[in-house]
Amino acid sequence: MSLDDKKLERLLRERKLKSGEVSALIDMIRNPPVVSHRKRGVCVDGDCVSVGVVSDTHCFCKDFRKDWLDAAYSFFDRVKTDFNLHVGDVTDGEFMRRGHVYDLLVHGVDETVDRLVSDYPVSRVPTYFILGNHDESFMRRSGVDIGVQLELRREDLVYLGGREADIHTGPDEKTIIRLSHPGKGIAYALSYQVQKYIDGVSGGKKPHVLLVGHYHKAEYMFYRNIHAFQAGTLCAQTEWMRAMNISAHPGFWVLRLFVKGGGGIVRINQEFVPFYE
Repeated sequence: MSLDDKKLERLLRERKLKSGEVSALIDMIRNPPVVSHRKRGVCVDGDCVSVGVVSDTHCFCKDFRKDWLDAAYSFFDRVKTDFNLHVGDVTDGEFMRRGHVYDLLVHGVDETVDRLVSDYPVSRVPTYFILGNHDESFMRRSGVDIGVQLELRREDLVYLGGREADIHTGPDEKTIIRLSHPGKGIAYALSYQVQKYIDGVSGGKKPHVLLVGHYHKAEYMFYRNIHAFQAGTLCAQTEWMRAMNISAHPGFWVLRLFVKGGGGIVRINQEFVPFYE
């Protein structure tokens, strides 16, 4: 560890972060995630687009709730969504912090992909997904992109890339839904990080809908003509989150977007379905 690393570690310890969290943060700083921004067209006839949204499932950690995930997809099929979205952290990854291995029910990239292929719910419509910071740990440790592996073995799971992607939908594919899985920490206010993201988007490059994962929070706001959602989680509050006084908002969204020519949204119906432990 270099002198600069030692100085950074000392400063972080003064903020009362645990050793494993300090090491993980240093690794993230030295090996920042590559944010790929891809676009995918999904044509939906008519003036209403119905979308199911899940995020931060953290599959195969001790606090992953497969019953919640199965219930979400049963609901999506019952209300006949046009397609579904996953906003990242499909898995809990590996070696995210010291002792993380003891929080996992499966180990290694091969076993994780095998279990995803067999256990992730099958839907009547495709699920488009991005990766989160936990998913990217397999790339850092093993050089394996689990999104590619998963898409190869499940036709209903469509990989959009890492961290951020746009879905262009509606009858003319001009209504933009952006999926984003940032890497920043929890802010003191629920809406702060999402507001700062929207503030940084230039006019003419804004999506109509923004879906944000990573924070395990559920929220809706309309800001700068963007319908912005924090996408919730299907993982129970972990021991680490409890120790850090970070709450989880378990649940999923169903969005109904009423669109007009050119991609604009006339109105939107949003339904959040919460879960309770």
